[in-house]
Amino acid sequence: MRFDLTDLRLLVHVIEAESITHGAERAGIAIDSASERIRGMELAGGVPLLKRRPRGVRSTPAGQAVAHHARVMLGQIEQMGGDLGQYAKGLRGHVRALANTVAVAVFLPDALASFLANYS
Repeated sequence: MRFDLTDLRLLVHVIEAESITHGAERAGIAIDSASERIRGMELAGGVPLLKRRPRGVRSTPAGQAVAHHARVMLGQIEQMGGDLGQYAKGLRGHVRALANTVAVAVFLPDALASFLANYS
């Protein structure tokens, strides 16, 4: 079973809109293509993801399960993009400091506070 990110985004949009038409619009996909993608997901999974009704669709329990996982994955991808963006701007990295207890207790708190105020 192979779903790409476009399929997963589309399914989430369709379930949230309760409409293939509106979900396809949100995803920026032609309605015929969206319908075919969803049908392909259902064939690959061997189970219907949507209940088609005269006015819109509702998700099946299997559709809700896939949508849950899709939201988690899409959220993680969005977070990854944010993390990479911070590295690209030079705002993210690691600093290691070796210090004795006096430096940690007396000198580092002010120095680190000043550093964080300037660079975070």
